Amino acid sequence: MIEILELQTKHGKIKIIDDRSFQVGSEDNLHLYDYIYKANDENYYASTQFGIFTSDAQAILLNNGGASGLHEHCYVIDDITLLLCVGDSIFCLGIPSLELLWISQVDSACCFGIYKISDGFIIHGELEITRINTSGNIVWQHSGSDIFTTAKGGDTFKIENDIIYAKSWDHRRYKFSLSGEVLI
Repeated sequence: MIEILELQTKHGKIKIIDDRSFQVGSEDNLHLYDYIYKANDENYYASTQFGIFTSDAQAILLNNGGASGLHEHCYVIDDITLLLCVGDSIFCLGIPSLELLWISQVDSACCFGIYKISDGFIIHGELEITRINTSGNIVWQHSGSDIFTTAKGGDTFKIENDIIYAKSWDHRRYKFSLSGEVLI
């Protein structure tokens, strides 16, 4: 995993950082943010804290649950929106304003990756494989016999020819159609 993602969009550059040192209300934060978005209003320790910077605004996204990391599948840029895996949820922000459009809790633990499909998104979560629409509403969701990763980490999830392939910790293999049908 990496600590900084720098993305080029038709609306300019977006920089995403893993800002683990940020504390709500502190005067000693390294970065200042126009917006602080939390997945819920509870006072809690955030396991995932991503700072986002555009030419127009700066925002920090906070969530508890499992800790998400920055990597090539943790985000999707969809025309005028940025969708980002943050803990157990997907945050959807307008680009370049970073206005929060919606938050959707899509896994019981942690989101590993998000993938664009024709009319929505597939989320590879720790405990669930989930399809959401473009408004963040869950269309379908499936769990497995164990978490959807392995000790080696690689080759545990892919979408190929409109089929979702996933592997669980106990090495069981799963196949789902984009409509949510279990194929194995």
